[in-house]
Amino acid sequence: MEDLAVGLAFLVIALICYSVSGEAIQHHKIRFIHESGVAIIMGFIFGVILKASKGSASLAFNDKHLFFYFLLPPIIFSGGYNLKRRRFFRNFGWIVLYGVFGTILVFIFTALLTDVVSEAGWIVNLEGETVKLTISETLI
Repeated sequence: MEDLAVGLAFLVIALICYSVSGEAIQHHKIRFIHESGVAIIMGFIFGVILKASKGSASLAFNDKHLFFYFLLPPIIFSGGYNLKRRRFFRNFGWIVLYGVFGTILVFIFTALLTDVVSEAGWIVNLEGETVKLTISETLI
């Protein structure tokens, strides 16, 4: 229980730092870095601190449910809340273009890479035998 309290206290401190830095960026009209860039940098710094602590507080953040249910939704909602509608609809074509073509390119790249790895014999089942995948298996 103490581990969770330390982890949650660390999370609250990180959120307060993020909020204060976001307000400072907006108040001082800083243009060379966006609020999301500051969040990435702060996340990196807090991650390094957690990793270096090697304590039980870092174990509290290794739970995937904690991340997906408590940490990820505020990030997504913050992105949607701060989104300017005019900019979004002005760039809607580019967003769709990158979304569709990016998905197709990643699909093709992943399928080709999986096929190359399969042909090289680098895929092994639980018994230690080499498995060759068919084209339909690599596409799925």
